[in-house]
Amino acid sequence: MIDKSVMQQLLSFSPIENKQYQNKHFYPDLANKYLNKNQQVLVINHKLLSHRPVYISKHNRFAPYPLHQHNFVEINYMLRGKCQQIINGIKINLLQGDLLLMDKDCQHQIGRLNKSDLLINLVFNNQNISFNFLNQLNMRKKDSLVYEFLLNISLKKHNQQSFIIFPNNADITQTMDDLINEYYLHRTYSTAIIKNYFDILLAKIIRYYPMPDVSQIDRQHYQSEKQLINILHDISKNYQTITLTKLAQKYNYSSSYLSNLIKEKTGSNFAQLKVQSKLAAAASLLSTTSYPISQICEMVGEKNKTSFYHQFQKHYHCLPAEYRRQKQYI
Repeated sequence: MIDKSVMQQLLSFSPIENKQYQNKHFYPDLANKYLNKNQQVLVINHKLLSHRPVYISKHNRFAPYPLHQHNFVEINYMLRGKCQQIINGIKINLLQGDLLLMDKDCQHQIGRLNKSDLLINLVFNNQNISFNFLNQLNMRKKDSLVYEFLLNISLKKHNQQSFIIFPNNADITQTMDDLINEYYLHRTYSTAIIKNYFDILLAKIIRYYPMPDVSQIDRQHYQSEKQLINILHDISKNYQTITLTKLAQKYNYSSSYLSNLIKEKTGSNFAQLKVQSKLAAAASLLSTTSYPISQICEMVGEKNKTSFYHQFQKHYHCLPAEYRRQKQYI
């Protein structure tokens, strides 16, 4: 259940909603730095997520939202009321409690919301769908449409079905409400709790929405993808000590074949995945501990502090100290 103070905050008119209520037309709700305007369709870029793993916002009411797309995955949750959307040319209706999951670059426009309608936007970086998370679920839920959807996102593969609608489910609603409460109440340790609630949300969606027809699953393809997730999980977990040779031996591949497979499936090479895993571990320590940055460098196995700073800034678009400061206000 949504906390009363949070619900009051969500029902209150935002400055943009005041304008849209008075003038009956759309006003932009994002700064220019978050938008790419050199295309026919408005594109919301990755900068929106530069300092946070999950971003939650209320969709502004009283005016239609024009055609747009995101460079990241988006969830729409109909907290109250209803709304109409057009997604890749398909008209859909969301009712209270419904949840809509959209892949990156999915084009959609949203109809006008009334005073009693509350649509919550939850956007997240592909990096949130960790190989560790998929590996844990992989042993339990091999016949899930959502699992395949998330797997393709993590592997940077195209999803033929660009969006999925999940009807009202009380268990999922409870987790979504808990996520919203944590985000808006700004309580101690909220960042860590939000991340865990987010994993729970995805796991519950996978639990309740299996494949429509299990008999149509390509078992050989599934086993191949399952082994790839295990490989990527090994890299993520053992990035400080793992070598390509040892990994290839474990899975009975040649080093050259495994190297090409990783590059083909993920778009990154073996060394780049190790660096990404190291930086993810460092980012987690920065946001959840008070260890000095020099100590965090050592903890993630980085001996060259200058190199660490350069890699971190390239990956997260800010220096470690700035990243830590930003996390303190999320």
